[in-house]
Amino acid sequence: DKEASSSPIDELDKESRELRTTLLGLPSGELSSVEIINQATDTLVTLLNRYSDINGTAGINHCGDVIANSCELGDQNNKFPLNEEIVTSLVKSYLTSATGALRAKALMEAFVLPLVLEMNPVGTTTAHAKQQKPASRSLTSLIVSLARDRPIECVDAILVPSMVLTNATEDWEPSRFQCELISRVLRAGRDSLSSQAIAHFLEKLLPTDVDARGLKWTDNTMPLLTTCLNRRPPLSG
Repeated sequence: DKEASSSPIDELDKESRELRTTLLGLPSGELSSVEIINQATDTLVTLLNRYSDINGTAGINHCGDVIANSCELGDQNNKFPLNEEIVTSLVKSYLTSATGALRAKALMEAFVLPLVLEMNPVGTTTAHAKQQKPASRSLTSLIVSLARDRPIECVDAILVPSMVLTNATEDWEPSRFQCELISRVLRAGRDSLSSQAIAHFLEKLLPTDVDARGLKWTDNTMPLLTTCLNRRPPLSG
């Protein structure tokens, strides 16, 4: 037990939890200061490198889980501590042309997807519409850049999981703002998602496997599908 309690992963988890606590304790204004953004980015890049040295891609996902507090299932304090400025800085610092597809996907899942899910915290578009929020310009810009530079990873890590939650309740559906965000990504001109990535996106949203969960048809998702089809992606079958 003593060996387990002092394992390298446990030490990294402790440092990640300390970072989470520090960031949650800062006023939102201070959280957006250049100094805090740079410090948080440097700390996160170091943590991610150390986690991935031990556990590869799984280490990146685990780091994200600890930062988001999603490991502590009994703890209701699961607020995501990173704002869009820190996540954007982290992506720019960690993701390079040399980063493999699996690590890029893991980074997006762990640190960008939570920002998109936060737009729709309850997940139903009727009774709780006031809790939904539109995407900021900075979040939209970040996802457009990821869709341009890492199209398939962006689809798998951000776009599909924000539209189809595998563990969601029956009444869950994407919000109007989430659908609008993805529509913007699809219509971003030269920076928009490639035709091949849109085809991949549609195949994930409309699976042929009867057991797979697909997109829920609503007034918000139908225009999104129309936008996809208007790009005339090369669909198979």
